[in-house]
Amino acid sequence: PQELRYVLPVFMQTARKLQQKYPNLIVYIPSCRKVFDVKFKIALDKYKVKGKIISQKDIEELKTYVYSLTKLALCKSGTVNMELALYNIPQIVGYRVSRVTAFIGKKLLNFKVKFISPVNLLLKKLIIPEFVQKEFKARNIYEKACKILDRKSEKAKIFKGYALLKKELGQEGVVKRAAEEIFNSLI
Repeated sequence: PQELRYVLPVFMQTARKLQQKYPNLIVYIPSCRKVFDVKFKIALDKYKVKGKIISQKDIEELKTYVYSLTKLALCKSGTVNMELALYNIPQIVGYRVSRVTAFIGKKLLNFKVKFISPVNLLLKKLIIPEFVQKEFKARNIYEKACKILDRKSEKAKIFKGYALLKKELGQEGVVKRAAEEIFNSLI
């Protein structure tokens, strides 16, 4: 609910602006729960964004197809960032929490991170553009999105970072190798 309240409206505003500039752009929203399908539909209508909601039951079946159409993803921080990177899909990460939550995290818990995307965290450098808290505004995301969509050099920077990420992760089976390393260190 917090992400729907603080993150979705900014992405919807950005999508509307992008569709004004790129009229053929269609937004695909993967939904992890049926209860969110309705909320996403309401958001598409409210912000007048042309889009389709992909229900949880259809995500796995349609993922490869949707990814093949995707020129840019706007997403929150999470495992989806790694998945998009492995599929070579440019992305912009955004996140905002309430002022109270931000205050508690920053002042009381002394929570400080340089990056929020797992891709950037793993590589310890900015590969994927991130907009957090005060910077998480439709205008900022829109401007960066246009650069990525219009300039090959912007996409090339991201793809170069993705290649570095893949090299860092190693060959297929990295999860199994990591689990074995953890297991062996416990013995």
